[in-house]
Amino acid sequence: MQQSALKFKAKEAIRGNLWSIVAILIVAYVVQMALSYLTFFAGGVGSLLVAGPISISLAMIFLKLLHDHKKPQVEDILLGFKNGNFGRGLIGYLRYLVFTLLWSLLFVVPGIIKVLSYSQMFYLMADDPKLEPSEAQTKSMKLMSGHKMELFSLYLSFVPWLLLVVVTVGLALIYVAPYFSATMAEYYNYLKKGKV
Repeated sequence: MQQSALKFKAKEAIRGNLWSIVAILIVAYVVQMALSYLTFFAGGVGSLLVAGPISISLAMIFLKLLHDHKKPQVEDILLGFKNGNFGRGLIGYLRYLVFTLLWSLLFVVPGIIKVLSYSQMFYLMADDPKLEPSEAQTKSMKLMSGHKMELFSLYLSFVPWLLLVVVTVGLALIYVAPYFSATMAEYYNYLKKGKV
């Protein structure tokens, strides 16, 4: 894998679509934060309910942007709540949390390994509307077999960008968040092509 090639494709995808993507990410963040505050005494149940469907929505948005060069619309954030995606997203997110937490109890490293192993779950569910969360989890582990260090390295390559976000008091997120998200979606495409 060439990180530069993935990042180049990600940059090309967000060019001309930056503000649409920023608006979508802001809506996703605001909805989750609002629900988290509204249900604070219930342990953030509201945010928990929508995290999975929103993850599917974002995966669908970025995959369509990369595959079909389809300009994202703010209303696309609802894609993860339609056609049975809400239930799949909710169950998928709960599985992701529970399994990651259980592995993290064994120490930090096993938890990180599982985060990497399950990293493709929502892309897989976005790509295949019939795929159940348990199947997505299994397929994600298969896709990531032999690629966990590779993805970890890709994450690390964004550390300088995160430092820029800190230096600019969050302003750089306007570019960094879409760039990172598009790169991760392109990484899924890379994995899928190699495993088909």
